[in-house]
Amino acid sequence: MEGIKASEPRDTLKMHMNWVLNTSSHAGRRLGNRARVIGLLYAGMESGMVLLRETDDVINIVVVGLGIGAIYRAMAWIYRLVYIVY
Repeated sequence: MEGIKASEPRDTLKMHMNWVLNTSSHAGRRLGNRARVIGLLYAGMESGMVLLRETDDVINIVVVGLGIGAIYRAMAWIYRLVYIVY
C-alpha cells in the first residue's frame, strides 16, 4: 500500500509499477527477517526445554511459544524506547 500511496499522479505506469515493486520487496524482507528471528529463537528455546525437562511433549511447545511471544514483544518495546531516546 505504501508504494501505491507514494507514487505521484503524473508518474507513468512503468514508474508506478516500479514504486509498488520496490516497496513490496522492502516489506517482504522485513517480514522474512522477523520470521527468521522468531524461528531461531523458537528452535533454541525448544531444544533447551527438551534438554532441561528430558522429555518432548506438548507442554514444551506451549511454554516455548508463550516465551517466544513474550521475548519478541519485550524486544519490540525496548526497541521503541531506544528509538525514542535517540
